[in-house]
This record gives sequence, C-alpha cells and structure tokens, in this order.
Amino acid sequence: MAKTGKTKKLKTAKKPETTTKQKPLKKPKLKIRKTKPPPPDSADLSTLLEPYTKDQLIDLITTSAINNPTLYSLIHQHADRDVTHRNVFVHGFSWDTTRQDLESAFAPFGEIEECNVVIDKATGKAKGLWFCFV
Repeated sequence: MAKTGKTKKLKTAKKPETTTKQKPLKKPKLKIRKTKPPPPDSADLSTLLEPYTKDQLIDLITTSAINNPTLYSLIHQHADRDVTHRNVFVHGFSWDTTRQDLESAFAPFGEIEECNVVIDKATGKAKGLWFCFV
C-alpha cells in the first residue's frame, strides 16, 4: 500500500462526568414562638447592671427616662422625696434676716419645711448664711 501524507486522527471516547449536580441544601424552617418575656427579677437585673460604671448607668437611665414618660415622672417623685435634692444653701442675706424674710423671698419656689441659720459663735449674730429644706 502506498503511504499518503495524511495521518488518521483517532477518536477518543468521552469520559462520563463523575460529578453529579446536587441540589442546594434547604434551610430548615424554624418555628418561632412568641412568648412574653419573664417577669423582671430584681436580683437578675442587679447582676446584669453590676459591671456598669456610674456614668454608664446614668446615661442608660437618662436615655430610658426621655423615651418613657412614666419612668421620668417616677424619677421626679423619688427626687422630690429625697432630702438631699431639697437642701438649699442660701447666702448673701443681711445679719438681721428672719425666717419670715426668707420664706417670702423663696415663696415662688415652694414651701420651706425647715431653715437653719448659721450663727457666729463669738457674737451670737447671724452670718447671713442659711440652710433650707424646700
């Protein structure tokens, strides 16, 4: 046979693909129960708030009180009952100022429950300084 310059191309068999297409995994459907939060427990709340600093707690309460008028009024009620929030130091009055003079000067701000004048021990006269509970 005569040889020609043409070469035969051999056909190679295609290999079957070994990978199969898998379906993506479906997310499981979770049932979310809508339950009420447990009633507040003061011991749990104290434990939760204990690590915060004073400044952080003040910021938290301030923000909460601004958003919640009930909390705001509750804070005001407690502050009004606390004596330290009503103690007023008054100075600049003359030595002969009386309790009646002081009451008339502070009448627009509320009733004065108690007044103590600072007296000079040497002279027995008022120094013009008063401590009042409004």
